[in-house]
Amino acid sequence: MTVSILNGTSAGLCDAVDEHRVWIISMPSNFAERNTLLEMNPTLVEKVVVPPRLLSVQFINNWADRLYPLPGMDYGRTRAIANYVEAVGRLTLKSEQLANTAGFFTTMTMRSIPPAHHQHEVFDLYESYFQGLYKTLSTLAAVTVRFQTVYGDLKVRSMKKFLDAVAGKYPDTKAACELLELARLYRTHLDHPAGDAVSNWLSFRTEDGRGLRILFYGYKSNSGGIPKGAELVTFPFPTDADWVYDAPFVPYANQALRDLTEALFSELEHQEF
Repeated sequence: MTVSILNGTSAGLCDAVDEHRVWIISMPSNFAERNTLLEMNPTLVEKVVVPPRLLSVQFINNWADRLYPLPGMDYGRTRAIANYVEAVGRLTLKSEQLANTAGFFTTMTMRSIPPAHHQHEVFDLYESYFQGLYKTLSTLAAVTVRFQTVYGDLKVRSMKKFLDAVAGKYPDTKAACELLELARLYRTHLDHPAGDAVSNWLSFRTEDGRGLRILFYGYKSNSGGIPKGAELVTFPFPTDADWVYDAPFVPYANQALRDLTEALFSELEHQEF
């Protein structure tokens, strides 16, 4: 979460709206008043930007066309790559559906509260995307198993260990692996409610271009702990909570997966197996 956005409440210019579980933060509509506020706090609104490297079907198909003809490719290796190509195709479709429904990179009407069914639809799409991202990452890990002479043992039975191992072996992927680890933790919270802290959720949007997104929030455990990946609420929040969970921005997660794919697949082009 970008805390500087939330700090707008200190200026008394944001609305906390509990209706339909949505919290809307507004900037002043008056241009002069808006500029004055931004001069006082230039980080109040931080616009997200379209990532320079997009994950796409064309991107993964281009890699498949380059890898399939390599010497040493057998059925198992070809099939593992094909499974990953298909997984990326499904993931890009999920992210496109979420982008359209949640309104990524769009100027939204801040005073308009989306109906409950729309918010639940966005919730379901977030859940579908992050589950799909985890499965796609696991499918990529399965590719490395078929090329152990190139990658070595990357500990594929745990996606955390896999990401740690990749970041350790290929330092240029560290930032991508760190972001994908945050995505993994968010998915864990979604998928394993029995093994994590009890939480509630609300939908949330700002004028930063991230559209409508889903925040989980809750209270510390009896021992004072909070879920891994969550952050303490030390800023204005619309309801009583000790911690909040904000998912990585989906286009940035896609870019991280693309960067990881490029780093790993480039190794196959330049080494014998």
